[in-house]
Order: sequence, then structure tokens, then C-alpha cells
Amino acid sequence: MIYLKDNGYNTIFPEEMFGADEKSVVITFDDGYEDNYKNAFPILKDHGIKATIFLISNKIGEENMLNKEQIRE
Repeated sequence: MIYLKDNGYNTIFPEEMFGADEKSVVITFDDGYEDNYKNAFPILKDHGIKATIFLISNKIGEENMLNKEQIRE
């Protein structure tokens, strides 16, 4: 993440891809595992980096998966 910031890349959401420049990147996480919140979210937040988590909706709140409060934050 530091490399991206230091080298002039901007993070964007998937819906912002059309018309984005070559220094734009989309960061995604699949499934909505709890480690996305515990490990990735603090780093993303500290560096002001946008990211998208594609959740499995029927797994929300299950063991090792994101819960509703974590998703809201």
C-alpha cells in the first residue's frame, strides 16, 4: 500500500473504473473474512486507501466472517 501511495497511484472503487487514468488501481477482497477487518482495514484507513470487499451475504456474522458492525464501519 505504501508503494502505491509513494508512486502516485490512486485507489478507486470499481464503479469509478470507466474513464480512470493509468495510475488508478482497484483493490478488492473476496468473501468478507474477518481478517479483512482485523488486518487490512487498519492499513487502508491509515493510508487513506479505498478498497471494496465482495461479501458472501449469507455468511455475514458466521465464525471468521465479518459481522454487521464491522461492515458498517
